[in-house]
Amino acid sequence: MIEQRKYNEQCSEKFKIFSKKSSTDIRSMLSFYFIRHAESEANRDHSIICGRSDHMPLSAQGRIQKELLGERLKQENLQFDHFYSSLSVRALDTGKAVVKALGVDEEMIQITDQLVEQSKGDWEGKVRAEMYDMSVQRQLEKDSYTFYPPGGESQQAAEQRMINWLEATRQKHEGQSANIAAFSHGFAIKSMLAKLLKADTESVFSMMIHNTSLTVLQWNGQRWRLERINDFAHLQGTPVIGY
Repeated sequence: MIEQRKYNEQCSEKFKIFSKKSSTDIRSMLSFYFIRHAESEANRDHSIICGRSDHMPLSAQGRIQKELLGERLKQENLQFDHFYSSLSVRALDTGKAVVKALGVDEEMIQITDQLVEQSKGDWEGKVRAEMYDMSVQRQLEKDSYTFYPPGGESQQAAEQRMINWLEATRQKHEGQSANIAAFSHGFAIKSMLAKLLKADTESVFSMMIHNTSLTVLQWNGQRWRLERINDFAHLQGTPVIGY
């Protein structure tokens, strides 16, 4: 009986220590919700290079997608403490639809050029097949990671820009328990994930990030954890699923 009592006391002490540590981790948990913008007009025509194209508006289908996203987050009663958005029209319009659905003022959205899509420079708006000729394809086969179009941005540069924003924002909110929404772009999000997960640079071409999908990263005070990727449940079973 004495030995059993000692064992129970030891277990109790261990549980207290574990509980104290767990509660501290929960209090300081930061959750970043990376949300790809709703479908834009450029997403409907893959023959044209879009890249950053900050002025590109949402398509009719994209306008429905953003409403479905807002309704989903409202139904899930997901509360965000901070909102950030790429300055691109398609991302910002998606963000505005979400804050409206959640009953939050649009002024809560902090706009940044750090969350924009990879720039294709002088190639934006041009016919893809004409720009990606045999010479360019050979360069990409040799090193697609550091290649960049004239006046554009390499995958490496886009990746580092996203990581820099993530780390700066993490440090800004360190010690908080907060949900942070970041409205961004498909390739930008994939590049960031590849770097963060220490994946092969070519892995970005094997990832899918649907329009209005949720990709969630959590920081527990010590390390990053990928909690969710490409969650577009609100579009499944609808005629506006897109890609």
